[in-house]
Amino acid sequence: MNIPPAIGEVEAMARHEEAIAQLYTAFADKFPDYHNFWLDLSNEEKGHAEWIRKFKSRCEEGECKINEGRFRTKAIDTSIQYINGYALKAKQEEMSIAYALTISLDIENALLDKSFIEIYETDDEDLKEVLQHLIDDTKRHKAKVEKLLNQTRHSGEISG
Repeated sequence: MNIPPAIGEVEAMARHEEAIAQLYTAFADKFPDYHNFWLDLSNEEKGHAEWIRKFKSRCEEGECKINEGRFRTKAIDTSIQYINGYALKAKQEEMSIAYALTISLDIENALLDKSFIEIYETDDEDLKEVLQHLIDDTKRHKAKVEKLLNQTRHSGEISG
């Protein structure tokens, strides 16, 4: 079966959200004092992947349009490899909480800067609301990570 490129891009974006969730789970395991912080973020990223897959399904049914070529699956896959590398590093190497937070902040900023959500176009108000929720969640994640990063820097806590 030949998958249209745009549908492949959307599936890659769902896998990207899952990779972020796995990274945050690795951070939850790495930093027991911040376990709930990371686990909450991880669970929300898993939810984002589910939402994206629902979009994919709705787009396949013709209820929304995908801006083809907005992102390349290869670029998303490269980002997933980058994220997976940090998850492996979290499991195998020493790192500080500040370092983990900086990685997370870079990822959340990249999601906002690259406007991954702009891949979708729809007149469906329900879909528009979910898209806005994805954007708002990403902004909220960024703010939570920035706040904790600033707190750890000010408290002098730099080791994991």
